[in-house]
Amino acid sequence: MNTKRFMAVIMVFLMLVVSSACSANGKPTTTESATKPTVQSTAAVSTTEAPDPFGKYEPPVEITAIFETSSVDDPETGFGPDNKWDDNVWTKACEEQLGIKIKYSWMVDSSQVNQKLSVSLASNDLPDIIPADVKLLDMLLEADAIADLADAYNQYASPFLKQVMTDNHSLELSAATMGNKIMGICPNPINMLNAPVLWVRKDWLNKLNLPEPRTMQDVLAISNAFANSDPDGNKVADTVGLGIQKQFFPQANFADTKGFFAGYHAYPYYWVKDDSTGKLVYGAVQPQVKDALAQLREMYKEGQIDKEFGVKNMSAVAEATASGKVGMQYGLSWNCMYPLNSSQQNDPNADWMAYPLPSIDNKPAKSMVEVGGRYLAVNKNCKHPEALIKIYNLFLEKIYGETAEPLVYSITPEGYMIYKLALVNISRFDDERLWFNSIHDAFTSNDKSKLIDDKARTTYDKIAAYKNGDTKGNWDYFRFYDYDTGSVGIVLKNYVDGDNLTYNQFYGANTPTMAEKWQTLVKMQDEVFTNIVIGAPMSDFDKFINDWKSIGGDAITKEVNDWYAAKQ
Repeated sequence: MNTKRFMAVIMVFLMLVVSSACSANGKPTTTESATKPTVQSTAAVSTTEAPDPFGKYEPPVEITAIFETSSVDDPETGFGPDNKWDDNVWTKACEEQLGIKIKYSWMVDSSQVNQKLSVSLASNDLPDIIPADVKLLDMLLEADAIADLADAYNQYASPFLKQVMTDNHSLELSAATMGNKIMGICPNPINMLNAPVLWVRKDWLNKLNLPEPRTMQDVLAISNAFANSDPDGNKVADTVGLGIQKQFFPQANFADTKGFFAGYHAYPYYWVKDDSTGKLVYGAVQPQVKDALAQLREMYKEGQIDKEFGVKNMSAVAEATASGKVGMQYGLSWNCMYPLNSSQQNDPNADWMAYPLPSIDNKPAKSMVEVGGRYLAVNKNCKHPEALIKIYNLFLEKIYGETAEPLVYSITPEGYMIYKLALVNISRFDDERLWFNSIHDAFTSNDKSKLIDDKARTTYDKIAAYKNGDTKGNWDYFRFYDYDTGSVGIVLKNYVDGDNLTYNQFYGANTPTMAEKWQTLVKMQDEVFTNIVIGAPMSDFDKFINDWKSIGGDAITKEVNDWYAAKQ
């Protein structure tokens, strides 16, 4: 199985697949009728009996939606001979078991969804189920176009769905909750595997007799040695200690500086809570950032960072890494799949090891992750808003429940990714732990029956092959999923169990001043930070804070805190 395919499989239940949405046809209902369920189960129930989370509509009801596709999927042939985008095992299950006929009004590429739905909003022609990012969700709220799902959720969510929605600090609920109103479902508000880790050439550590990095002081010493002690043994000063790219912004997922700043308890580009006031502050204008920038500036001056980092993108740093010129970088847990695997393929001795983020002091460095992403909302005029909740119930049952059939509803034995056809998609917060532990249990007991699914079996075989000496194509699996040294274990054992994950506290749409000023402020921040690293005076940071506040930062901070207060 190639890397691209593996990543698709490994992220199967973590991927936020929102292949849904749209407007109700027919006469609008009142707000009250739209938010109070009117479903009747096939079984007769008293007025005091709780509604059936899986009760079948009789007669069936029709729910309109849209189907999102992408360039990597052929909606006509990519899901097997018996499944089409508008007629498949998921549409059949919803109709046969819930009495819900899903009518896909149209199909659209994922990149065009917002544009299409914005037109639908303007023409008052939205579907019943609406996929939305933060920006579109804000537009829908402003237009009073979506239903409050609180009643529907409280009455119809199955115990399993409620467990899944509250396992991860209730982020799935809070991400789209305003006051007591649930304005949508955010099924995968964070991706744990996007938490930064530190990747280091373990073979270079061994060669230079260096300790593994436990503190930021260790990181600085390792960076210096990797740049100046000829770790590749070619007697040429052609290596750098820390590989970083020009993009400070957190969308970067390889060789960025998020993890480095976190070692100083600094979180530029994120909104964090000020413990002294209880309010949100922007990370880039906090004093800890200055300390981290000063250290990067010193490392650059000493040649530990590429002199041309300010013009090198992620691909350029990946190429330098693959050619053996970089010894350390901050990135994500899956970077062993790309691009570090290229380094190992070019040099079998290049053994990259992941470590938890080291800290500058005795307080642990917390790994920052984003909250939010994609949401599913319900048209305010939809007669059965609870239908979305019931479809979520069914999805969990078919993928994880007692009657689960993952080879039918998730990924078929032929490799067809059927889960992409589902109107909804949600994963359990602990899915990675279940896979991870099952692989460990199989190794410790020498019993492959402990493996819980095909993904676990494939990963087990790859790790076993690596341990038996077949490193070609198996090193990346080993570095990802090995129980003792794998990067997934760092996320689970050090970050999740150690309570060392922290979240960006602002995940709403752009505030009014943000919409006008944010891009200017971010560009200024990038330029100032880069210039400081390559030698501008540290006093430029103090000037940046004053400029940031006066240009719009103070106004944005007030608006963000107004949003935060409303969320509470």
